[in-house]
Amino acid sequence: MTRWIVAGLAVGLVATVHPNTAGAQGKGDRYLLTVEEIQSRQDITNAYEAVQRLRSQWLKTARSRGSLGGTGSSAQATQSGGRPVPERPGAEGGGASAPVDPMAKVGPNRGKVSPVLYIDEVKQDDIEELRNIRIVEIAEIRYMNGTSATGRYGEGHEAGAILLKTNRLGR
Repeated sequence: MTRWIVAGLAVGLVATVHPNTAGAQGKGDRYLLTVEEIQSRQDITNAYEAVQRLRSQWLKTARSRGSLGGTGSSAQATQSGGRPVPERPGAEGGGASAPVDPMAKVGPNRGKVSPVLYIDEVKQDDIEELRNIRIVEIAEIRYMNGTSATGRYGEGHEAGAILLKTNRLGR
């Protein structure tokens, strides 16, 4: 039995050190978009289309820490245990109202944040800036999850970060 455990650990170690031996050949890195992968598609003209068509999960929004949560259109007060606070009879005519989170957006995307975009290590105002980068300018595009991006760049990266390197500066 010990021999099988040792053999299993050895196979796991080889798969960790040499990912190609674990059957990963032909599959792209889920956190990296290469020039070759982007240029292999004829329907891609800019960086946004590359991310949207090849790694659409990078563009998904995340719930911000300041949101109340839920998907409804009205806010509901909660107790510290997360249970709804019962309404008081007669409170609708000027009594106490439910607290409203000033950070929560109104509508179906309230409390949602998009990934932060960095082009050549410069933070951009909007993810839509990817549309301005032609595929011939792209050196690589990477994605960092929220935890990694927050560790590297600070708060405000709940949905992660998209890091685009261009070849504009001879990189």
